[in-house]
Amino acid sequence: MKSFFLQRKNWFSALSLLFLLVLSLAACSTNASGNGSSKPPSTADAATSPISTPSSTPTVQMGAQPCPDAVKTPASWTPFVSAPPDIRVADSVSCGNLLGKPSLQAMVVAREILGGGPVYRSIFVFDKITDPKPQLLFQVGHLLKGEAQISGYSTILTAQVDRNSSLNKGKPYAAWTTDLFREFQWSQGTRTFVQVAFPGLFPDLTRYQAEKDQLLVNQGHQPWKLDALSTTKLFAKALLRTPADSTVVLVSGGGVHDVDAVVHVTPSVLVGCCGPFPPIKVTLSRLEGNTSNGIWIVVGVTSEYKTITAPQKGDRLNSPVAVTGSGSQFESQVGIVHLLDHLSTDIGHSIAMGTSGFKSGPFSVNVSYEASFQGGAQEGIVVLYDENGGGTSLRGGVAMVKVLISK
Repeated sequence: MKSFFLQRKNWFSALSLLFLLVLSLAACSTNASGNGSSKPPSTADAATSPISTPSSTPTVQMGAQPCPDAVKTPASWTPFVSAPPDIRVADSVSCGNLLGKPSLQAMVVAREILGGGPVYRSIFVFDKITDPKPQLLFQVGHLLKGEAQISGYSTILTAQVDRNSSLNKGKPYAAWTTDLFREFQWSQGTRTFVQVAFPGLFPDLTRYQAEKDQLLVNQGHQPWKLDALSTTKLFAKALLRTPADSTVVLVSGGGVHDVDAVVHVTPSVLVGCCGPFPPIKVTLSRLEGNTSNGIWIVVGVTSEYKTITAPQKGDRLNSPVAVTGSGSQFESQVGIVHLLDHLSTDIGHSIAMGTSGFKSGPFSVNVSYEASFQGGAQEGIVVLYDENGGGTSLRGGVAMVKVLISK
């Protein structure tokens, strides 16, 4: 009997151990699944899993970009551009990576409420554009018939009327033409937007005009702007002052897939007098490096016998401006230095004199000028022509430098 009870006890113990083992295995299975339920993980869980596909890294995009929905309407910006006594209404808003980083900034064009009379607009640039109070980075105000856009180069382009320019002076308001264009670029050093000079000399002096031209060319207008040689020929006629029978030769680049081109313009020989003359080197580049139907822009002019060493490209000038350089001389005269404004109007000139008699040598001259625009700087050109005091061209070369002209 005792043996029977021992066997029964052992059998009961074995069953108990087996039951505990089953429970333990079930618990391990539950923990391994990471889910307290027997159902599989949901689709939503899978979407937030560490092994889900990572989002793409934000990058800097050139040109205007879509604004976030919350700030894409002009009305949402009126409270930030209007404060007594300056009452304004936002007319438009554009966004872009204007600081060279992936975050978006907003450019707002606001109309000034003046109770009648001419239309003036102000331009504002904001950062942290979805914050309750966006950060104002830059403002340029009181632009007569003002407009603005974000360039393909992610700069701010403005347009306005220069009422005292050779195009508008003396005309009634209804006949005024928007003729003054400026460009502002973010400066990391100064932590604001600063005015910069577009490198172009022809057919467009400013980026605003060049981008408008590009749109027209894309629509089939003025196809000559897609040909480096044709562009140079018209440039020679408009600004180089070279004889009509000068030879124009493509030296390098200028193809459909090229970004740059070099063209030589060589004045014809004066029979019984002078020549042959060295070529004038004209350098061209595609607008914003666009080899897909980009228009050609003249960006440089140099000559063997005529150079300008100061001012340099992009310098901001004040009257009088000191111009230095070198060139071939006739009775120590190198030529005449001219300052051309945003309409290529001569606003000041002086004879460039050296001390080398009838040889090549340096020169220095102060040129006074009177700028029509008094509200800042305008884009212009310093040019040295080979001409005598009577304005007669001597065909000895040309040098040009693109600058910003202040009052």
